[in-house]
Amino acid sequence: MNKKYITGIIIILVIVAGVAYSINKPISNKTNTKNSSPWLSAYYHGNYKEAAEILKPLAEAGNPIAMYNLATLYQTGLGVEKDYTKAINIYTKVADKGYPEAYNQLGNTYSFGLGVPVDNIKALSLYKKAILLAEKNDNIKAKSTAQYNLSFNYLKGLGVKKNYITGIKLLKESAEAGNISAQSNLSIVYIEGLYNIKKNPKTAIKYMLKAAESGDTISQCNLGIAYKTGNGITKDLYKAYMWFYVASHYNYNKAKINLKELNPRLNPEQKTSAISEAKTWINTHEEMNMKLTSMGPIHSVNKL
Repeated sequence: MNKKYITGIIIILVIVAGVAYSINKPISNKTNTKNSSPWLSAYYHGNYKEAAEILKPLAEAGNPIAMYNLATLYQTGLGVEKDYTKAINIYTKVADKGYPEAYNQLGNTYSFGLGVPVDNIKALSLYKKAILLAEKNDNIKAKSTAQYNLSFNYLKGLGVKKNYITGIKLLKESAEAGNISAQSNLSIVYIEGLYNIKKNPKTAIKYMLKAAESGDTISQCNLGIAYKTGNGITKDLYKAYMWFYVASHYNYNKAKINLKELNPRLNPEQKTSAISEAKTWINTHEEMNMKLTSMGPIHSVNKL
């Protein structure tokens, strides 16, 4: 492993940006997104209990969007007591209504034993169902999430014979479709030369930039490291400082360490300007997140 990147990528190799998520658009025009907006606003403000209270009556009334998001809260323990059984039961009902996102989450429960024994063969089947259903519904986001999840089954030989070619193909297709976690992980594949892929820092930067701009904190830190070292991109300490500041804002410790190390290498004017640019980026992207109406956070918990 390239030691220059250890402080930036060690977590993604272990837990794959555990807080990263993909946001999916409403499945159907029949979905009442007006009802989902208050919960989403509460969620993004960290008011998880309030979000759960908004979702519960909607879920009880059979709203699949509300059901799905309530299941996610039960799975993560945000705003409610963690209850894997309730989450699985609700996800199953949503999946039966034809929502590929629910098949993705059920696949994750079996991949990681979230309330059930680990069953990689069943997870594989659920991810494949999600892809087929997403294709039928023309749901690009849900398909890319399923491709991202499924790629690790092939890369690591989980429930299927190990196949790097198929795994990387799925990971690339997911990344090209805009899946942030896939972009982030694929950038590491090219930086480190994993799974029989030749090292290609320039290609790594392509995916790293996309993930960083989309809000992936680890990619933001890795991009700062790339600018700091000039690996795959023109060395630029100003831009490195800016990206380290952004990632530090989201409490990514490795970015804070790099920011401190870089601090004496820029003059006060440069640091002030870089911080101003970083704050503008943060404010703009947080406003964009608040405008989303969707199926809500779909947590990507797979490993690279």
